[in-house]
Amino acid sequence: MARTWIGPQVVYCTSGNGTTCSMSRQQRFLLTMYSDFLQNSNQKLNCHGGSVDHEEILGFAKSQGYDNWYGREEPNPNVLVGALVGGPDCQDNFTDLRNNYMQTEACTYNTAPLVGVFAKLLQMEDQKSHDDLNQPLVASF
Repeated sequence: MARTWIGPQVVYCTSGNGTTCSMSRQQRFLLTMYSDFLQNSNQKLNCHGGSVDHEEILGFAKSQGYDNWYGREEPNPNVLVGALVGGPDCQDNFTDLRNNYMQTEACTYNTAPLVGVFAKLLQMEDQKSHDDLNQPLVASF
């Protein structure tokens, strides 16, 4: 694995297949590089919520998204609807805490197959007749 130092904040790892760096490190690298670009070009990022300067982007990159809301006791400021979470542990217990990422981290990549199964079950329910009750659910991929 080759390592190239890009400033004091980030190490950019190259391995050929991109599997050695975590997603947060890759995002942090991209945000830091974009922050440097904005600073060198004296520009700001314009988005729906207003303008964002390079210092704000760099601050977000350094915190990796764990802003001051992460450790507070108040409810979550952002609610993600339509994603699955890790679910209960091997003892069928579920602890809904922010730092319990194994059970509470949103997993959007596995939502699509589940939606497909639910759509097929709904279609089967709508078309149900006495002849269809003994037919298996067939999946093709």
